[in-house]
Amino acid sequence: MRLFAKFAGAFLAAFGLTLAITVMAPASPYYLPRTHCRVTDAGFDALEMKKSYADIAKQLGCNGILLNTEDYGRLQIKTYAWRGHRWPYDVIKLGFYNDTLQKTERRIYALNW
Repeated sequence: MRLFAKFAGAFLAAFGLTLAITVMAPASPYYLPRTHCRVTDAGFDALEMKKSYADIAKQLGCNGILLNTEDYGRLQIKTYAWRGHRWPYDVIKLGFYNDTLQKTERRIYALNW
């Protein structure tokens, strides 16, 4: 019975790890194209709403990666992503409504040793 319990525990732990990796993998920054640009905390904190995409890209030092475009007639929403500098996961998503910054989102999963 103990052997079965150990086997079942090991199986469930491996299954849980596999499931966690499968769920997290699509959100990985490694799905973004390779880029030299990494946005720092200071760069993210200095973002100002209602600036144009060109101004934000210049401020951050590189162009973002276009993730999505939504067109609602007079309203156009574009979402861009940049990689942050923290390891292993740091992604910054910015939403531009009619080419002005209206939404910021940052997801960080950092390992602090």
